[in-house]
Amino acid sequence: MMIKKTILAACIAVVAPVALPTVAPAEEEATNPGDPYLEGVTAGTKFTAAGGEAKLTGAPGTVKCKKNSATGEFENPETGSIKLIFEECTSPIGTACTTSGSSSGKITTTTLPFHLKTVEHGGVKKSGILITPGANNEHGPHFFTFECGFVGKIEVGGNGLVGTITSPGEGVASNEATISFSSTEAGSTTQTHRKVLNDETEYDLKSRLNGAETKTAAANAADTIKLAEAMKPTLRTTPPGEEEEEGGEVTNHPGDPLLEGVTAGTQFTATGWEERETFAFGTLGCKKSSASGEFFDPETGSIKLTFEECGPPNARCTTPGSPSGTITTTTLPFHLKTVEHEGEEKPGILITPGANNEHGPHFATFSCVSVGTFEVGGNGLLGTITNPGEGVASNELTISFSSAAAGSTTQTHRKVINDETEYDLKARTSGGETKTTALDFEETIQLAEGMEPTLRTTPLE
Repeated sequence: MMIKKTILAACIAVVAPVALPTVAPAEEEATNPGDPYLEGVTAGTKFTAAGGEAKLTGAPGTVKCKKNSATGEFENPETGSIKLIFEECTSPIGTACTTSGSSSGKITTTTLPFHLKTVEHGGVKKSGILITPGANNEHGPHFFTFECGFVGKIEVGGNGLVGTITSPGEGVASNEATISFSSTEAGSTTQTHRKVLNDETEYDLKSRLNGAETKTAAANAADTIKLAEAMKPTLRTTPPGEEEEEGGEVTNHPGDPLLEGVTAGTQFTATGWEERETFAFGTLGCKKSSASGEFFDPETGSIKLTFEECGPPNARCTTPGSPSGTITTTTLPFHLKTVEHEGEEKPGILITPGANNEHGPHFATFSCVSVGTFEVGGNGLLGTITNPGEGVASNELTISFSSAAAGSTTQTHRKVINDETEYDLKARTSGGETKTTALDFEETIQLAEGMEPTLRTTPLE
């Protein structure tokens, strides 16, 4: 799995001079309940990383680097170290910026400790990463030092750089992870994310030019960290050995459904009927749908949905990078759940958001001609399993999602047993106000022909 740590350092390296303040002690590991970790990662697990342009904005202006890479190692599922390399780096006046002992235009960091952390900003919590300074220079712990022609010597320090994990979503197994670092706005020297859960510290970068006054600096970058192909750890929130019902990962309870006979790694495909999504502005329709996914165990897994020929009348809605009229979701975790509605309980499925965007975990982003850009988020989408019945062996599973009434923006099913949460979808149009939205469609999941698991209910304890 990859983590965008490379980019963070990249952004830092590329920017203005940074003063070197003291850093959070390396022994302060991310062990608080509620922090993320990579289930399946062990001590000594190594990774590489690559990313695109990185920028660092500080006292002298913005330093830009065209390429970056990294190497690193995990100490445990929550912590590790990383070393970043930035190439083709230039100052605000276009001269090369170079770390001593490196080739022209190359900036390298010291070895930097990192901790996976839950990031807090604007009342929203997201999985993230905190990178702290490495070896000391004469001013204390720092990230890196470099010189730019006709500008001078720049030292980048501070107590930490905080970024968010934008992919994969929680509960998704992957050998890659993407991390994003951003400033509050273009040209700003303040990071967007500065605080983590259970910690009152405000983290930031500092830059110092030619030994002058220390000033705040900000990094903008995104990077992907990659583990060995055969290793696919799962991003979780609650540290091992802790059970957090509220705000933690979704867990199955007695009375929830399961597919007896399904094992970890069981893959599936799906096809569906016409899909309709009702927003505050009206209804968007798609003529075809399909999906692919994988089970992690008999109760949980991940799914990616694709909708084709999508749009309101006389327009097309498209996810960036997809053919015209095609909307694709991120990879979405799912849990088989018993759904409650008007006193009835039915076997069902809860699909939760996948990778983060700048507004938090989300399902999909797409643009509609003459209408605008839509971001679909929310805390979950609930559907019912309409086929097969309990105790029936089958290689097919049909799930149905519906709104409360024709044209309604509220889902019919919003609650599951043993959970007081009300689940729904939210949509934001062209950065405007977030409003509730509803999805109507039916999908049939198909396993391999020789596999016929049986729908059961988790035994009551």
